[in-house]
Order: sequence, then C-alpha cells, then structure tokens
Amino acid sequence: MSPPLQTKSPFWCKPFRDVKDALIACYCIPLLDEHDQPIGVIAVDMQLDRFTEQLIKEIHPYEQAEFMVMDKDLDFIAHPDHRLIMTSLPNHVQQLTKANNYEQNESIIIRMKNKTEGYDTYAKDTRFEGMMFYSPIEQTGWTVALSILKTDIFEDSNAVAHQMFFLCLLGMILMVATCGFLFAKIRKAVEHKAGIEWELSTAHNIQMAMVKKVYPPYPDRDDIDIYATLIPAKDVGGDLYDFALQGNILHFCIGDVSGKGVPASLFMAITRTLYRSIITREDSPAKIAKALNQSIAADNKEDMFVTMYIGALDLKNGILTVCNCGHNAPLSNTLVSGSIQTEEKAIPHLVSSEKMDFMAYPSINIPVGVVEEYEYEEVTMKVEPGFRLFLYTDGITEAENTTHQLYGEERLQQELNGMGRKKHSAQLDVEHILNTVHLYADGHNQSDDITILSIHYK
Repeated sequence: MSPPLQTKSPFWCKPFRDVKDALIACYCIPLLDEHDQPIGVIAVDMQLDRFTEQLIKEIHPYEQAEFMVMDKDLDFIAHPDHRLIMTSLPNHVQQLTKANNYEQNESIIIRMKNKTEGYDTYAKDTRFEGMMFYSPIEQTGWTVALSILKTDIFEDSNAVAHQMFFLCLLGMILMVATCGFLFAKIRKAVEHKAGIEWELSTAHNIQMAMVKKVYPPYPDRDDIDIYATLIPAKDVGGDLYDFALQGNILHFCIGDVSGKGVPASLFMAITRTLYRSIITREDSPAKIAKALNQSIAADNKEDMFVTMYIGALDLKNGILTVCNCGHNAPLSNTLVSGSIQTEEKAIPHLVSSEKMDFMAYPSINIPVGVVEEYEYEEVTMKVEPGFRLFLYTDGITEAENTTHQLYGEERLQQELNGMGRKKHSAQLDVEHILNTVHLYADGHNQSDDITILSIHYK
C-alpha cells in the first residue's frame, strides 16, 4: 500500500486479514488542500470472503478447473483451496512442480507480474498438462486466472460444454452485478465516481475451446478429410462451425450470428450446444434446422438470428443431404450429371469436376431464429469420392482492403481454382484462402468474423 500522503490518486491497498480473520480490501481516496497537496485519506473497507467464495463456486466449468484471484503481488485472495488464501502463487507453483516432478513454465508467472493477459501451457507432456488463462484487472491491480486440464478442454462432451457455458455465464453476471452494487456504495459514501471493469479475456479462450481444433479429427478413417478455422474479429465472435461422425454419417454445419461481440458469442454458444444435442436424435438437416429454430425463436426477445448451412453425408454410399438456412452458398468441384433413383425419390447425381463452383441449386430457407413455426426444406444428392465442399462465412467475401474494396465471391472461386491440379487437402484449401485474404487486406483491420470449413470425401 502506498503511503496516503504521497499520492494524489485513489488506490487499492493490499488485501489483509482483520482482527476477526475476515479478508479485507481497502479503497483509499486522498483528500487534497487548496494547493492540490494530500492532507488526508478517506478509506472504505470491502470484505472479500463472501464475494470471492461465490465466484469460486459459480465459475467451475470443469471438475478439476480452478478459478483464482490474486493481488498485485500475486498472493491469492480467492482460490478453491481456502488454505492458499494470502499465500504466494509463485511459491505454490514451485511446490507443485517439485512434488509432481515436472518443469515449471516461468513465462506464466512473468507475464502475470507484468500485468499482461493471455494463456499458456503448464506441465507439458505430463498427466498434469493444462492451460492457464489469465487477465489483469486494471482498476485494482489484481489478476484473475483460470486453470483447466488440457484433457478437459478438448473433451468432446455435450454435457461439459453445456455446463461450461451456463456456469461461466452465471459467474460473469454475478461478478458484474456484485461489483456494481459494492462500488455504488463506495461512490455514495465519498461522493466521488469510482468505477471498475472486470476484463476477462478468458471469455475468448473458453469460446475457442468449444470448437474443434485437433486435426485430423478422425485419424482412423481414410474416407474423409476435414479442416476448419474460426478467427473472431473481436475478442469473442458470433461465427460457429461443428462436425460430428455418428457411424457412417458425418454431420456438419457452419453459421453466422447476426451482430458482433459478446451478445453474438453467447448466441453462438447456445446454437452450437443445441446443435450438438439435436444431432444425437435427428439425421435430417431440415429436421435439425426446425428443432434449432423452434428452440431459439421461442424466447428470442432480442430478435437475433443465425444463418446456417447444415449437412449430413453418408460416407458409405455418398448420399449428401443439405439444408441452407439463409447462408452463403458453398463451393464444390461437382457437376450435375442426370439423376439416380433411391428408395424414396430420384435425386441429382453429382460427378467430379476440375473446377470449384457455387452450389446454388439447393433450396434456401430463412435463417434460424426468425419465425418459430417454419418448415425447412432440404436437398438430397449423390456425390462420388473425390467430392470437395468448401463452406465459409461472409467474413471471407466481405473482407476489405485499404481502399474498402471487397474480396468478393468471384475472387474466392478464382483462388480455389487457381490452386491447380496439385494434390489437395482440406487443410491446404483453408490455409490458401486465409493467406489470400490476408494479402488482399494488406493490413486493413478485420471487420467481421472469419470461418472456413473444408470437407473432402475420398
């Protein structure tokens, strides 16, 4: 704590235990005379125990996750293990690394001491390997951090994803509401405005952990090649993609939520979680879209919506069914060559082509979340091995250069076809287009989320 008479700016003292063993943080505002010199200080105590205990209880996305808050000296003021309160994070880390015989990642402590935000891996290549997400709180000098085991982050479980989203949302709401109440009392007592913002960059990292990022996703399959990427324009975004293999049926989708920022990211997380739940009981993309729409539109007070392209590919017989919910038409290397008769109806037969072109013939429905009782239509077709499907959001085609000209659909098609006849892969398709977009933008700020999903049927 800085001596009161040596500073003119409000400051937070280092948290301490009072005579009743309560954890106290003190907010101090210096009093200045007519010559703008400090003559005294007004101090308001804030008890942290109940507040921090509630945060620890609510922000618990995984069974072994640990949410913690540290003061400016990196002493714990909130931790699931109450015995660590007011002890040093560096000392605790040193004890853990020594006890479990793994190498300490010094960069985490250094970055926290330097008040930077980010994430890093610890205990690499051991069973304790995990990710530490951390962010400083500018107004207090404290640091918030979330430690999650890497096995938990990438566990493919609907229940975990559902719990992670809603508990973290509840925790953030509780933090904002509680901070607003406490600091309103301080402002009233000293007749000064004193605000605080909780900057939790972990929101971005948690959102990114919800989408698949381990490739190849199905290394034991030689009939499918998939690669995808999601690059938000801000810390959090509203684009989404997902895919899941159930038997021989590959479910996949891509989507773009209306709006940007935090509201769009929450809407994205809800949509992705609902999609994962629905595909466990529905194979038809039209029925999946209908179930999504009914769940989202039923209580959509903010009138948000999401454009989606939903598909299901039977890897055994090449039957592809898609439902376009107001989304950009994807590109494929196919031509319609007559039709074939299935048990139910005649469907278009697509044969491989040397050129990628837009798949404009499937019916286009309205976006998900607009009208609750809407009947979505789907299109079924037969594709052959060698089929390539390139799905994207308008962050690609609407990327701007320094003269505000758009990248455009024509350029996207030309770039995919300009790759020539060399051996293609889903990853190569994605990385090539990303590189061309970055070169085209020439340093111009990204204005919209960018998402690409490439599927090769072998």
